[in-house]
Amino acid sequence: MSVEQMKTRTMGWAIRSSLKAYLRNGDFLQLKHRKITEIRKMDEKTFAVQYAGAWAVLKKCPTLVTRYRLKQNMTKDQVLRIIAPLSLQDCLEAVDDIPDETLVEQFELCVNDPENEDKSLHEQIDALMDKLTK
Repeated sequence: MSVEQMKTRTMGWAIRSSLKAYLRNGDFLQLKHRKITEIRKMDEKTFAVQYAGAWAVLKKCPTLVTRYRLKQNMTKDQVLRIIAPLSLQDCLEAVDDIPDETLVEQFELCVNDPENEDKSLHEQIDALMDKLTK
């Protein structure tokens, strides 16, 4: 294993552990309800744009694509039917199925976001977790 591969695996483990701790220690049902409400309030055009962004990440997670029968073009109703029955355990297992490379890539995008550079560490972590749980 190369040094770069070891860095990616180590960072993936740290991000995965943090994300799972966030889900376990937060109010999972409130988070889930908030996300469902956000989706329901979107018009179809806004949803399509948001989902296209999510798909760019999801397609890098073949286990999730297969398990939840995700497709490139899904409707709000299709996505809501997938999200509604999810339990905390389902989400923890889904986090385990995100490849390290994808976790590190998303982490770096969040950390390098210019909108976050003037925020406190706590606000940056909240922004990161919000991005990762979308």
